[in-house]
Amino acid sequence: MRSEAGRLGLVLRVVLLALGVVALPAGCGRSPFDLDELGSSAGSGSTSTSPDDHTGDAPLPLDLPPEARGCEEQGGRLTQVGGPWVLQSHIPDYAPAYALLPGDDEMLAIWRGPFDGSNPMPNFLGAHVGYDGQLRSMTAPVWERPVTQEPAVHRGAEGWIITYCGRFGAEDEVTSQVLDAQGVSLSAEVVREPPSSCGAARPEGVWTGEVYLFTWTDNSTHQLFLDVADAQLTSLGALELLPDGNLSSPPRIAVGPTGALLAAGFTNDLVLAFELGLDGKLLDVNPVQLPPEVRPGPLAVGARQDGGYAIFTAHRNEPGLYVTRFEGGVAGEATRVEGADARYGDLLLLHRAGGYLLVAEANDERGATWIGLIATDERGVPTAIDGLTAESDSLFQAQPAAVMHGEDAWVLYLAGFDDGFDVRLAQVGCVR
Repeated sequence: MRSEAGRLGLVLRVVLLALGVVALPAGCGRSPFDLDELGSSAGSGSTSTSPDDHTGDAPLPLDLPPEARGCEEQGGRLTQVGGPWVLQSHIPDYAPAYALLPGDDEMLAIWRGPFDGSNPMPNFLGAHVGYDGQLRSMTAPVWERPVTQEPAVHRGAEGWIITYCGRFGAEDEVTSQVLDAQGVSLSAEVVREPPSSCGAARPEGVWTGEVYLFTWTDNSTHQLFLDVADAQLTSLGALELLPDGNLSSPPRIAVGPTGALLAAGFTNDLVLAFELGLDGKLLDVNPVQLPPEVRPGPLAVGARQDGGYAIFTAHRNEPGLYVTRFEGGVAGEATRVEGADARYGDLLLLHRAGGYLLVAEANDERGATWIGLIATDERGVPTAIDGLTAESDSLFQAQPAAVMHGEDAWVLYLAGFDDGFDVRLAQVGCVR
């Protein structure tokens, strides 16, 4: 096992050397969703009817969902099943989606509340939503800490580990805590070691089965850090992976059966893959070669059951998504994901049976914006590509949070209008 100094020296040497498909039909059905006071199903054009509107013995009309159909009958592997449902309507201030925390029979949707011009900064609102599409209750606020970046959300040793840039006075510091699916804190907030500014990019935090791994880049010094912590979030030791990262792609981690892989992209068009043990020890580092015309933008990492990984890299400011297969400590040749031809924002990767689902804000050269959905197998080969498209009155759709539940994915996102923003939720079925 290499010493910490030896590992850091290896990283620096590698850095120095490296420097010299199709759209499928949506709307196969709709689940009932009662939002009389808090919102409604967007774009339905329907109005609610109360019992007072009827006379005599005439039965009340029932808004029943259509009979369920199999995936093949629906025309493919990705179909929008229900929604979009509006959880909060026409908010005057930008209120991005924050997280979806799935429980046994419901999930908690969390988004940032509007800023009213006073301190503290906006806190977080939440809605408990059943998997039948029924709103159960509202939670406000989920917690009070101001947050300057959308978080990383992963399963923890218990509950869900939430990693974010928390505002402490005038400083933005990497912070973590554990929540259950009801939004109840199972731990106190913990500032990661070493304390450093993180307001420019979303930090990452995962549980390996043995330890927590937290990684981020410092907002001012561009240092790339890794903090290893126990199940109680207590730091066991922090490591400076790079003294000057100058990242173009914030670090992302995937946990496999025997280890973990951390990948990050840099403004010199270099992507590095750091191999880690389940105990958080740095084992090796390797460059990931992209085609010479590709500038690394947002990236995501998926773990395979055979111990390999798939590294997805979006072209920075240009259309295109690329996948690199990492196996046996070696990064293969990057290939373009056929059919993924948009420009993509921050990539959210969900593990599912047999592969992954990538969810991201997407746009094209005409200015159209939608939520992109890309299903692939474990090697990154696309099996279906679709999108949640904006209604005609919506200017854009952005900032998704997403979660898998069985074969369905749920996507929380923001829709923009001339007079404000909607927080919306959609269900995507047949993800297989």
